[in-house]
Amino acid sequence: MRFLALFCTAFFSYVRSPRAAARKLREPYAINALVPLTGGGAFLGSAYKEALAAVETIVNRTGGIQGRP
Repeated sequence: MRFLALFCTAFFSYVRSPRAAARKLREPYAINALVPLTGGGAFLGSAYKEALAAVETIVNRTGGIQGRP
């Protein structure tokens, strides 16, 4: 009986409600990037920043990553 109670507690603590799952789909997906914006590599970092912003725009226009912007 204790095992069953422990199993049910563990199972229901990991199961999410459909409302929580739908809310999760609307949250933006964060992708972090480290680029040099100061110092000797700043000329490369600014190009990386512009390229990543362009990729972000294209991905969001086409539906995002698994429906998340």
